Amino acid sequence: QRFDVLCRCVVAALLCSRHIRRDVKFVGIFAKPSWTTRVGQAMLQSLDGNVPQNAGPVGVLEVSGADMHMLSPDEKWVSTTLARVLSAYRSGAEKGLDVPARLCGWSVHSCPTIRHVLEDLLTARPTTRLVVLREDAQQQACAGLDAAFANGIDRLVFVIGD
Repeated sequence: QRFDVLCRCVVAALLCSRHIRRDVKFVGIFAKPSWTTRVGQAMLQSLDGNVPQNAGPVGVLEVSGADMHMLSPDEKWVSTTLARVLSAYRSGAEKGLDVPARLCGWSVHSCPTIRHVLEDLLTARPTTRLVVLREDAQQQACAGLDAAFANGIDRLVFVIGD
């Protein structure tokens, strides 16, 4: 529902001084619970990996700076690109086909739960730290980041929600 926030996150993660960060991968998760109207509770269940058997998968958007050919800081440009990627995914476009330069580095797939997505990200490299950003956090994000770097962590996975 808040694609404006998603678009801003893509730009913030992947652009630095109008240059694409080649060492960054943005992962966004679309979770609309099919088994309840209580979204907060459903998110926690999906994070724990405890969803009902009839629960649908979560959608996963990946944007890889290493594979991108272009990215505009304009929110409308990002939202249009996202709409094209989602449309291609829904229509079942096959991988390996010629992809327009604008869509290079963008992909969408599904995963059983949010926990599965996070486990894949965390096990890909042992020096990865999960950072959950919360408004009611007891520790400032900067302190957590400083501690991670002091402990030799070289890859961060941020979890934010709206």
